[in-house]
Amino acid sequence: MRRILLTCMILMVFRGMQAQIIAQNSAEKLLSLYEGRFSLMDSLLFGKQEKNFSGFYKSTFTKPERIDEIDAATDAKINAMKGKVGLEISGQAYYRPGKGIGYDPDDALSAYNMKGQGELQWHIFQSSLYKWANKIRELRLQGDIAQLDLEKQAIARTLVEQKLHTRSHYDAMMVELLQYHTDNLSLLTETQTYLLQGGKISSDDLLKLLSEKAEIDRQLIAIQSDTSIHRMRPTMKVVRVIVDTTALLNHIRMYHHDLVKMDLQMELLDCRRAGIDYLQKMSVSPFVRYAWYHRPDISNSRNIDIGITFKIPLFTETMKERKALSAEKEVVKYQQKVLQEQFMRETNLLLLELNRYNESIRGEQERLSQLLDYMRMRNYGYENRVGEYNRLSKLMEYNACLSSWEKLLGYEYQRDCKLIDLQSFVMDCPLSDFLTIIEE
Repeated sequence: MRRILLTCMILMVFRGMQAQIIAQNSAEKLLSLYEGRFSLMDSLLFGKQEKNFSGFYKSTFTKPERIDEIDAATDAKINAMKGKVGLEISGQAYYRPGKGIGYDPDDALSAYNMKGQGELQWHIFQSSLYKWANKIRELRLQGDIAQLDLEKQAIARTLVEQKLHTRSHYDAMMVELLQYHTDNLSLLTETQTYLLQGGKISSDDLLKLLSEKAEIDRQLIAIQSDTSIHRMRPTMKVVRVIVDTTALLNHIRMYHHDLVKMDLQMELLDCRRAGIDYLQKMSVSPFVRYAWYHRPDISNSRNIDIGITFKIPLFTETMKERKALSAEKEVVKYQQKVLQEQFMRETNLLLLELNRYNESIRGEQERLSQLLDYMRMRNYGYENRVGEYNRLSKLMEYNACLSSWEKLLGYEYQRDCKLIDLQSFVMDCPLSDFLTIIEE
């Protein structure tokens, strides 16, 4: 019996020693992992920072080229208009069946049984020659308005592509930071689990870590769902963007696409109004007429007439039509004023939001700088320590720097999106013409 009890005691001691050895090996493995993480984090946070700007600040944005097809269509319409010279040929030919029925045989002048007649008329006021320049100007304006509409669509597509490029740029850096962050949290989670199993911490600390890691992993999954994203080394270098608001607002007020289009619409209405007059309601047509007569009893005869025909309406709607076009122009002018005020409000709102993101960037940059200074001092203390130190705390301090850096990138992305939104109000030149860029 004693021998059995002694054997059991020896087994218990042996198992305890075995568990202790396993625990010791796990602890040593974790310690070695921490040293590797610290080396990686020091390289990331304190290594050389390269410039890695999105490129929007020095945009080579240019106004789209004119659409050749629209210009060709306009030229074709002008050529078609020029072809309306107002010349018209008319004629007639007829046969009289016989004496006593078709004509009076006793009247030599009327005694013909066949007649042919041709006439050339020129409708002057209905021809392209009347108000030639005004008609060409009207067609050109219609073509310019069509050009503006297609240019706006092309610019909108360009800005969408610019936003996608900007998002990809920042996502490529963000995914790198988030990967460092989640790897750190994985190591902390493993350590906390080890400590919890040894009864050295409460489960609350582990739950907080798991919750934080789940959020970081969610962000990673969302970004990596875009398979075109490739990881890019992030940078702490930022640019400060200063907008010449006065020049920008004045330019938008004068040259915004929709406002310019309304200027063209008002000019088009003026052209149409100038093209409406009393003469166009008249029909004044010089003519040359040739007639040939076949006579059964005497020689055939022919004659040429030169004259003018005209129709003059007693009442026309000319004045009312001109007044209607003038009233329509006033409506467009009012709409332009309202739209201009709307653009000013929207632009000012964007400028306020841009300023808010600039301040957020500045504030987060200062916070990150303070955290890095703190980490340098802490690292100096760790290097000159006596004995062990709390590696969990040090890794969480690194995570605090990563969190701040992630916020900084987020603010930069939002700021750049606001700049692209501002570009949508400036469609004839790059927004960079109104920006002062200071690299920090």
